[in-house]
Amino acid sequence: MKKTWVVFSALALCVLMFAGCSSNKLRPPKKVGETKVVEKTPKNKPGWVGTSYKEKENYIFFSGEVTDVADRSMGMRQAKADAIQNLIESIKVKARSEFAEAVKGVNTSSGTLGRYVDSLVVWTTDNLDVSGAIPVEEYTEKLRTRDYAGSTYSYNCYVWLRLSKDEYYLARQSALDRASREAEDEEAKQLAQEAKEKLDRM
Repeated sequence: MKKTWVVFSALALCVLMFAGCSSNKLRPPKKVGETKVVEKTPKNKPGWVGTSYKEKENYIFFSGEVTDVADRSMGMRQAKADAIQNLIESIKVKARSEFAEAVKGVNTSSGTLGRYVDSLVVWTTDNLDVSGAIPVEEYTEKLRTRDYAGSTYSYNCYVWLRLSKDEYYLARQSALDRASREAEDEEAKQLAQEAKEKLDRM
């Protein structure tokens, strides 16, 4: 009877140990799914991160970003593409504001003015030469994400670019010149001339 009890106790202990091992295998590792910045280059996050567009003196500064990418080099290329897109969108707003101000008070219909401004904005962005954009600074964050297999790594990539305002002024002037060339009547020619003169004074 005593021997039977010992055997039974040993079997029960084995079952408990097996159950414990199984539960440990099924239990997820601590902090699974947690993402943490483990490295910054440079060490301090630049103040321009999050600023998509800024004008200073004779330059236009603009940024782009891409997050959680597996390859840093690819991420920087995507960030630059995002910066160019941010520049184009900001130039659209800037050009529209300036052209609208230039034709304010011109004696013509609002519909004609609206179409004229729309065309100038499109032509300005089409003519803008972004190949002269110069990288000023780059910033990256290396991320570690814990998973069941261990850890995976990815990157947040940011870039800060600079473009001379002269490139914008050239694109704007080209748009005005095109408007003058394509003017179909005297009213359109007068509109183009007045806009050009006002912008020259701005």
